[in-house]
This record gives sequence, C-alpha cells and structure tokens, in this order.
Amino acid sequence: MILRLILAPQVPNYSIPINVNTQVRHLIRLATRTFHRHCDEKIIRERRWQSFDTYTFSQLHIPNRKINENQIMGGEEPTTLFISSPDVQFIKCLDKVFKEWEVIQIQTTRFTLVRTEFEETPELEEVPHFTCLSPAAITRPQKSKAFMFILPMDYDMNHYLTQAMHRRYEAYYGETLKKPFLKVEFDPDYVLRKKSKITKLINIHKYEDLGFLKVKSFFSPLVLRGTPELVRFAYEAGLGEFTDYGFGMLQHVVPDKYVKGRRITT
Repeated sequence: MILRLILAPQVPNYSIPINVNTQVRHLIRLATRTFHRHCDEKIIRERRWQSFDTYTFSQLHIPNRKINENQIMGGEEPTTLFISSPDVQFIKCLDKVFKEWEVIQIQTTRFTLVRTEFEETPELEEVPHFTCLSPAAITRPQKSKAFMFILPMDYDMNHYLTQAMHRRYEAYYGETLKKPFLKVEFDPDYVLRKKSKITKLINIHKYEDLGFLKVKSFFSPLVLRGTPELVRFAYEAGLGEFTDYGFGMLQHVVPDKYVKGRRITT
C-alpha cells in the first residue's frame, strides 16, 4: 500500500538539500515511536516498529523546482511524498501519526499536511512496467563492512538483485520461495536518450555506524520479470537495498498508453 502526503510549504520560495533521505527516514522512525497511541495493541506486539525496515519512500516531488548547486528551490505549490510498504497496518499507523502532527518539518523547512491519500497495490501484469520514484541500489556481498555497489552494466546484477530481494522477502514473510528469480530490463529509449548515464551517486549522512555513505544507484524506467511474489514485493517494499533510506521506490505504469504525451500510471 502507498501513502501519499500532500504538503504545503509554510513559507514560499524555500530551499532544501537535494538529498533528504536521512531526514525523511528520521521522520518515519520518529512516527513509529508513537504507534502505541494510534494502533491496536495486537498490532504493536506483532512488530518491532522502531526497527522495521520493509518500506521505501520517494524523492520529494516539488512542482517547478529549480536546482541551485546542492539545493532544491521550491515555490508555494504543494509538494508530494510517497511512502510504500506491503504492511498495511504500518502505512495506516503512519497516516494517523502524520495527521496528528499536522506539520512536517524537513531540514529547516516546515510543511503543513494538506491531506493524505491511500493507494492499493494494483493487479500487476505478467511483465509489469515501472518508473523509478527514487533511485535503486544493489550491493555485492563483502566480508568487510565496506559496500561494493553493482551497476546496471554488471553481468551479475540480476543474480544479486534476486538474492537481496529474496532475503528481504524471507525476513518479512517468514517463508522461502522455491525458485526465486528477478530480472530488470531498462527502457532502451530512456537509456539511449540519457547516453547510458542512468546512475546516480547519493550521499547518505549518519548511515548506521559508518557515519557517511556514498550510494551508487540507478534511475530509469524499467520492466521487471520474475517470480510474481518477488515482483509484487519489489513494488510494495522497494527494489534492491537501502529501501528504508528512500531507495528503490517504483511507480506502476500502463505501457504504451499516453495522455497528452504523458504515460498513464495506476
């Protein structure tokens, strides 16, 4: 399920850092601390919400934004933030907390919560098409604490993507899939238009005990093939790793259908 937050800036012509992943994650973590006041006691017992990480969130969608070095400049129009998780209760509890807060602060910018909206997981096609609402990242396992990130051109990308997604699936559902498989196919027109430059370097501050982490990620419309359970899980919980830091959020699109030149989304 997806939670859509419509946020109105309290002061127009504001600026926020390009990367607010850590700040948004902190907001979500802060919200989970008050779940006991908004959610059924049974729900609280079932999950350790403050360590819950089966979710993802989008980049901030700021209309008519301008980029000034490492800052995003916004006007007075409302901005949108999407949060997604396969756990419906998690999403609904977040919604209750945010409504109680009424004001969401990101860095030094305060937003008034105009409204929230829910979006159920659509019925996905056998080979569904997606766009990225945030970059996705995958790593190759290492013996050390250092991360080795996999890039789109790496031959073993789908192998490690399948491993990562199946590991996350097992951790959440407590069950193993018999033949897990996941394969990403990037939109060739987009890749050509971008001259194959579909990678992004995102700086994450205060990443666990490392303090600072540079995440190599990819950002492109794509097709997912594979085990239906894993495809659905990737859509709901985020594709790849570091999803609780705002990586891997996907938006389902209806292929080859356009309205006024824009692709239709569900």
